[in-house]
Amino acid sequence: MTRTASRSRIPTRLSYSAQRRTSMPKLEVLEKTCVFCGEFREGFTDAGLDVHYWKRCPLLMRCTHCKQIVEIAEFSKHLLEECESSENFMECSQCSEAIRLDVYNQHIARGRCSELDRDSQRHCPLCHCNIDDTEDDAWKKHAIYKCTKNSRRNKKQYI
Repeated sequence: MTRTASRSRIPTRLSYSAQRRTSMPKLEVLEKTCVFCGEFREGFTDAGLDVHYWKRCPLLMRCTHCKQIVEIAEFSKHLLEECESSENFMECSQCSEAIRLDVYNQHIARGRCSELDRDSQRHCPLCHCNIDDTEDDAWKKHAIYKCTKNSRRNKKQYI
């Protein structure tokens, strides 16, 4: 590869959005940034962020039992402790997922859940894989780019 070819890949100018963000006061940038996924949009207002949380944020989901918007990473905890249907769930001792009581014995008998190292891993309640939680942003990267069961994930940048 020639020097000219490698230099052409390095962006020399910031995008308009990035330029605008660097010139904005920090408080204004924070007010227009999703606290969950980090997406920044100049058009984000309180109402715009609410719509983003409700419909688009790839780190959030709607609980099918109580209709609340919850973090995917905390969905099992929500079902076990906060949801109005929590009495219908039990935590699996192997994968830590919240399992409905009426199918708990079948879940255990199937032996399909993967054992979780609770010190270094988190379990995805959507695709049921274990994520190494020792890496920075591992959960965020999984939910946004890798989780095939996350309907809100960024399919264009799939890693």
